[in-house]
Amino acid sequence: MERLRELELADVPLFQGDVEDEHPLAAELKVVEAVLLDEEVDIEQYEDYRRYFAFELEITSLSSGRTVPWSERKGTASGGETQTPYYVALLSALSSIYYGGARSRIDGNASGLCLAAFDEAFSKLDEKVRFEMVKFCQELGLQLLICGPDGGRQSMERYAHTIVDVWRRGDESYARSDMIKQRTRDELAAIDPARLSREEIEVMMGEAAE
Repeated sequence: MERLRELELADVPLFQGDVEDEHPLAAELKVVEAVLLDEEVDIEQYEDYRRYFAFELEITSLSSGRTVPWSERKGTASGGETQTPYYVALLSALSSIYYGGARSRIDGNASGLCLAAFDEAFSKLDEKVRFEMVKFCQELGLQLLICGPDGGRQSMERYAHTIVDVWRRGDESYARSDMIKQRTRDELAAIDPARLSREEIEVMMGEAAE
């Protein structure tokens, strides 16, 4: 990598005469010229930025302000901590593609399907983080379409507007849709322990014990 950096900074023109053997970057320059002039070489593999750029996600703690790279956390982080940065980056990219930029800087009249489809999305996130991720999708103007097993229905009833049950009997498949009203979502959220503070939980436990 250090030699490549030197080559970038050398500002030596290509294809303007033979490179002298005494030149400190003679070998590298000759390789570059040979590759570019060879008609049988697939130049696309050299044009792919993913082959020579390194990408990193940084995680910042809101409480401490400490920032750590994801590559250091992935070996010790929980499943939810591993998934969350990927979802944040992916959902932000989807919103940017749909809206042509950050939605916060676009006219409020911008609209569209803006579909974000996932198979068993947020499966490793706890309830609190899952709720925040769904809110994040809404803020980005995305419409979530999530496919998952039966066990996830109870959890998603707290966030979903429509749930479609699909099952198969023999060679035939059936589907039934349930519309989840706002009142239902509000009442489910009100009794969700993951959204309550420690003090609120203690009050609820005290009232139940009386």
